[in-house]
Amino acid sequence: MRQLTKLEKFGLAAAMIVAGSFFYMKNFYEPQEQALKKTVAKLNKVVAQVNNLKEAPSLIAVRGRIAKQKKVYEELREQTANLTVKQGTADEITELLGRINLMLDRNGLALTKVEPKPEVAGDFFTWNVFQVCLRGTYGRLLGFLEDLRAMDDAVRIGQLHMEKGDDALLHVTLDLMI
Repeated sequence: MRQLTKLEKFGLAAAMIVAGSFFYMKNFYEPQEQALKKTVAKLNKVVAQVNNLKEAPSLIAVRGRIAKQKKVYEELREQTANLTVKQGTADEITELLGRINLMLDRNGLALTKVEPKPEVAGDFFTWNVFQVCLRGTYGRLLGFLEDLRAMDDAVRIGQLHMEKGDDALLHVTLDLMI
């Protein structure tokens, strides 16, 4: 085997240095650099959160604001204390049930049963409750509920139970509160 010339020795040494540098960069330097970048990103996030925090308001200002809100609350309470909510008469309830029945027809739902239930006391007035059984598709039921929501009268849905019937239609039982 022949001896290497100085140029070849220098080239071999340079190749070893380049390979060693590549190995060091790939296995030691790059993971540390990634960890440093993640740490800097977390630090920047925390700094941004701290910068967004404002100084806590003084206790005197908070107490003053609470006192003002209490006065407003008491004024509103006095204004609403004497309000009376008119209960619907039997004729008005019948008329409202008639409009709801028209909505059912318009939405293509079949009304199978309407049964009055005991009245339920609410926060401001007593609800007249009717258990209503319907039959139809899900889309038609959603259309009916949307029409109910758009009504100006106070109407609320209580218990709602849906099951698929043998005729591929939904059988829906709900408590209609008027």
